[in-house]
Amino acid sequence: MKRPTPMLALIASVFAATAGAQVTAPARPRPATPATPVTPAIPPSIWTPAIPGNWDIDMGDVQAAVADAQSAMYAARAQMPDPAEMQAQIRAAQADMAANRFDIQAQLEGTRAALEGARGALASVGTGFGFGAGVGSGSYAAGFRNAGPPAPWAQGDPADSLYRVAWNAINQGDYRRAANLFASLSQRYPQSAYAGSAPYWQAFALYRVGGTEDLQAAAKDLAALMAHQSTLPRRQTENMDVQGLYARINGVLASRGDRDAAARLNQEAQQAGHPTCDNEDLSVRVEALNALARTEPASAVPLLKRVLQSTGNCTSDLRRNAVFILGQRGDTSAAMLLANVAKSDPDIRVREAAIQWLPRLPNAPIGTLEALLTTDTSLNIRGATARALMSSDDPRARTALRALLDKSDTDDNLRIAVLNSYTSEHSSPEDAAYLRSLYSRSGSERVKSAVVYAISRIGGTENQQWLLALAKNPNESSANRATALERLGRTTMSVSDLASLYDAADSRTMRYQIINILADRREPAATDKLLDIAKSGTDPQVRTRAIDALTSKNDPRTTKLLLDIIDHASGDERKP
Repeated sequence: MKRPTPMLALIASVFAATAGAQVTAPARPRPATPATPVTPAIPPSIWTPAIPGNWDIDMGDVQAAVADAQSAMYAARAQMPDPAEMQAQIRAAQADMAANRFDIQAQLEGTRAALEGARGALASVGTGFGFGAGVGSGSYAAGFRNAGPPAPWAQGDPADSLYRVAWNAINQGDYRRAANLFASLSQRYPQSAYAGSAPYWQAFALYRVGGTEDLQAAAKDLAALMAHQSTLPRRQTENMDVQGLYARINGVLASRGDRDAAARLNQEAQQAGHPTCDNEDLSVRVEALNALARTEPASAVPLLKRVLQSTGNCTSDLRRNAVFILGQRGDTSAAMLLANVAKSDPDIRVREAAIQWLPRLPNAPIGTLEALLTTDTSLNIRGATARALMSSDDPRARTALRALLDKSDTDDNLRIAVLNSYTSEHSSPEDAAYLRSLYSRSGSERVKSAVVYAISRIGGTENQQWLLALAKNPNESSANRATALERLGRTTMSVSDLASLYDAADSRTMRYQIINILADRREPAATDKLLDIAKSGTDPQVRTRAIDALTSKNDPRTTKLLLDIIDHASGDERKP
């Protein structure tokens, strides 16, 4: 007799073992077995195949193997996350995100100036052969984006293999070969999904080769491509910057004495309405500036001064890099240059970068910062100045901030910008005491809310007690009381205090906040309160929020409550 294949033998063994095996699975709810077995459409002989007599099979071993497999299956099921627990974790994460959103915003604002200052230095780090984001302000559409060709995407396309080879060649810097491969793709597969973009990448590779004849050929190809670029599918134009590459190639040719290229470049600039920023050249200039600052620091200062005087839009990143270098120097000449940049640079990001460095310098120009805080018209600059003053250890900085907060005619937006600068890292107990007194003196609800956030960021037992008293104070606005609750977190207050606060709450906002906290508390009393709210509340939206919170509790009373609510509604419909 011919021996069956291993697959048929395995099927036969499993069915035979299943028919006689007695496996005890872990206790777990399972679907009820139908009273009448379902007759399979497949003939019974296939379901219970006969095992050849010349096979020596130990059925006990097979049954043991099946039992082990089923035990492993049940063990795996037991380790799967409980859906209710997963939902609870999701709710907790959402609540934490909501509670911390102001902290995140404040931290981002607090570090934005530092990141902007460091970005210039990071821009000097090479990106391999040049692909990736170039240095530039991002505000000039004509600036050349030196991104590489997209990864192959059209599997099954007749030119897919050729595109992959060309793609690898250009990524490896084998530009002459890449140009030839993309030219071959256009000629051999004109109907390919890759054909529309191949002329661009051929021109890109020729530009990288850099010979004059190569550049002239690339410019000719790009001029032809621009005539029908708008008809290409979006997928084919990914990472393409036809106008930017065309302008850059004409710029190089013009620098080599090509009058036709110079005329084309001038025409492009007039049509664009602004000069084209050469981002690749800027990245080289940034690296040269960094190298000079490292190797010849004495001669770097005059050059940095000239860089900062070049106020064109295309050099904003170069100026920010100069600010970073000056900030690291930290001498008197650097302080003078940075103070002037903070007051007058046309790019707000360059100004913010300079402001961020000023408090760190010896004999920090606190007067300059104070003047910016009180006279500058840009709220962004005022916010950056407030953060800079808060980071200073000079007592004059705190005096300037408090004077502005206490001034009766100070705009609320400016007050809030100053309050946003108070963090646990730079604030003292005296700062917290001042803010608590400011809350009682302020007549603006927006300012009061910002004070609550600032006090909670500073933290500490005394501030937590103040927030708790605010949450319990019925004379305060419901919005500020809810904010205080939010900032207290989910473990500071007892469930009984939360329940009392809920009963005394007179706004949906505050009740929502208490329900969110109760949803994350594990004490049985928290579930009891949520059940009471869902059952007997008078605001249907609040009851719905409580029911949603109960779903994360995995409490059997929740199911009974839902059934009672549904039955009650059904009973209402049956009334005559």
